[in-house]
Amino acid sequence: MRYTGVEQTVYNISNVPTENINVIRLLLLILHDWSNAINLADKEIDKRKRGVIRERMEKAATRYASVS
Repeated sequence: MRYTGVEQTVYNISNVPTENINVIRLLLLILHDWSNAINLADKEIDKRKRGVIRERMEKAATRYASVS
């Protein structure tokens, strides 16, 4: 599961079979990559994420306005 907010993108891994040590090692490598090795320049963020965040904020604002 993943969700993106204004300040952060959150990743969640669940239902991992813990009986196999190789699966655990792979999972730890994935978590390491997600948390440490990702380095996007502002230009890349603008291309990939900022538009998605703005779109979601606009949808939320529209829903909020229709409820108020």
